[in-house]
Amino acid sequence: MFYTEIAIASAALIIVLYYAVTNLAGKGRSGINMLFSVTCLIAAAFFASSIFINAPVPIPYGYFGMKVFIGLGLFFVQMTFHLTQFFPRWESRPGLWFFLLSFVPGFLVAVATIGTDYIFSGVVEGNTVTLGLTRFSSVYFFEIALYGAGFAIVTAIKARRLVNPSFKFQMNYLIAGYCVCLIIAAASWLALPAFSGVEIAKSAGAVLSGVLFLVIFNYAISADRTIDLVQHYRKIIGGAVLFLLLSVPVFFIIHYSEVLERGGNPIPTVGVAFLSFLYLFIFYRFGKPAVERFFKGESIGFEAKVGEFFQEMSQISHTGDWERFWGIFFEKSIFPLETRFAITRASFHSYDQSADRYFYSFGFGEKLSVGDMGKKSELVECLTEYGGLIDISFFFTDERLASRRESVYDVLRTNGVSVVLPFFNFSRELIGIMFLGELKTGKPYTVELLHTLEVYRIQFELALVNAIMLEDIKHTQVSEHDKLVLKNIKGKIIPRELATIEGIRLSTLYVDNSEFGGDYFDSVMTGSDSIGIFICNTADAGVESGLLSLELYSVLHNDPQKLDTPDKMLNAMNWVVSTSRFSEKYVQAFYMIYNRLSRNLMYSSAAFNPCVLFDMSRDVFSELDTKGIPLGVDKNFVYEMRSIKIVSGGFGFIHSDGLISAMNKDGSAYSSGRIKDMLRLNIGDSPAVLARKLHRDFTSFTEGQEMMADVSVVLFRID
Repeated sequence: MFYTEIAIASAALIIVLYYAVTNLAGKGRSGINMLFSVTCLIAAAFFASSIFINAPVPIPYGYFGMKVFIGLGLFFVQMTFHLTQFFPRWESRPGLWFFLLSFVPGFLVAVATIGTDYIFSGVVEGNTVTLGLTRFSSVYFFEIALYGAGFAIVTAIKARRLVNPSFKFQMNYLIAGYCVCLIIAAASWLALPAFSGVEIAKSAGAVLSGVLFLVIFNYAISADRTIDLVQHYRKIIGGAVLFLLLSVPVFFIIHYSEVLERGGNPIPTVGVAFLSFLYLFIFYRFGKPAVERFFKGESIGFEAKVGEFFQEMSQISHTGDWERFWGIFFEKSIFPLETRFAITRASFHSYDQSADRYFYSFGFGEKLSVGDMGKKSELVECLTEYGGLIDISFFFTDERLASRRESVYDVLRTNGVSVVLPFFNFSRELIGIMFLGELKTGKPYTVELLHTLEVYRIQFELALVNAIMLEDIKHTQVSEHDKLVLKNIKGKIIPRELATIEGIRLSTLYVDNSEFGGDYFDSVMTGSDSIGIFICNTADAGVESGLLSLELYSVLHNDPQKLDTPDKMLNAMNWVVSTSRFSEKYVQAFYMIYNRLSRNLMYSSAAFNPCVLFDMSRDVFSELDTKGIPLGVDKNFVYEMRSIKIVSGGFGFIHSDGLISAMNKDGSAYSSGRIKDMLRLNIGDSPAVLARKLHRDFTSFTEGQEMMADVSVVLFRID
């Protein structure tokens, strides 16, 4: 009984069953996902038969198990060929006649291999059963070779004919991965029996090559929007090398201790454990980083360039001379795209309100222009609707851009544009567009570079919006302009009504007392069934408070679905505030996300007041809080996240410092305990009704007293 083969096949079986389930149940599944799930189920049966033939079973059953193994192996290779017929998913599919013509021969041979003795016959030698060749065995091997070559041929043809430039390269890498899998299978089919002397040991190589192909192909269809097979291969090889370097030496330590024990010089069990632990500790501390650096290859240099690039971006500051500032701003933010990332051309177009068009403002290389740049053009409508970076390959891989493929894509491709970066103000109005040409290498933009450019887009957008805001302030020569600007900012970003979802009701109490800054609260949809609630205090810092609020508003609304946990959102905000060149102030904040399906409430705090949750069924109040420092103190600080499951409903609130710092005429401060008492006495009220009662109580308490700080209370009830 071959424990190694059984262990390999068992692990492979678990992997492919996981792939089958996730591709069937995953969102946005398509025909290729369904076909891949079927392939995974066939592979699961193939791997299960490998376990069976390596187990101690009676000879007749073992013989039949080997025929099942051989037949399913052919069927699995056949399914890999059908996968490439339908991949990638946006390509035209083969006709039914061609699919049947290619499906039936392999299927019939696989069935004949399992159900008859025409393809292979059994040869019994003692307690061992092997498969003997017949005059029809060549048909089986011909089918294997035909489907294997068919995969490479069809993929190579698609690599030449695909319009999507990114996938032209990726299809070649897919062929390379498939060839490696075939080499592993072929080599093991010949090498393993030669070394082990047992024919059945061939199954290990077949299983390894099969599961490796499925790992590669699962990545290809799940990440086809921004696919990078080279990076995926590095991760696979790096993970395999790490596993071997961790496990093999420990195996030999244990094996050598057994040899010494048989020789009468045993190593104590504690000694074996200590040696194993010592090796694992030393390797994990020093060897693992070295291996990871080796397999990252060019990524290390790329990460260094990214770090230097964003450091240069963070050094852009306002000098007071606007003409000089804009020149410095564009030079430091746009020129490095060429020097750091080898981009051939870049053209930034800014919006001119008087002409209602976008005009070229700055760039390098040959100017990129796409014709109509009016506010109502299809390109501008596409960018406004999509709201993020667009690589021209996205017109094939992203369903949201599919309808624009014959219009916007053709315009961009004709004019040599590879990537488009849109920039928005806090009202989500498109204020600038940057077009990027191809790379100097001639290759498509990598996934790493696209992710970096998306972060760059957000940073550039924040700097641009803040600079425009400061410029507006400079040109607004009116008395008390700080107050007017802040009032305008508050009116723009603080919502009149919080967005919400089914299962939770929200309401707010807001008293605008501060003319020099103050509170900001908001809610965003983080998914169809979840909502994020944010509140912060930017302190009374004048215009800087307004700029901080704008920065936090931009991060909160830019893409809340990606920052799907409170700690991720606060970490992103902390990085932006810490690297801001427009303010050196700190911000206390609190962010929580509620999911109505799981009834899970996640929360994270940046030195803000804790959220108070009232369990109505037990008449108990609890405070939801985490350790954290204000945003902007340390850009490397990692915020903590906790969660609580709301089982029987609950009523909660979170308030700013302005509530508890408000005084009455006797010098007593308003307390959150008054809200708790109000909750108990009005347990059946909605948040809206409770907010009105709270407003009356607060107004009555502070009657005639001057207040300098904003008062904000967010109330929520989970039904």
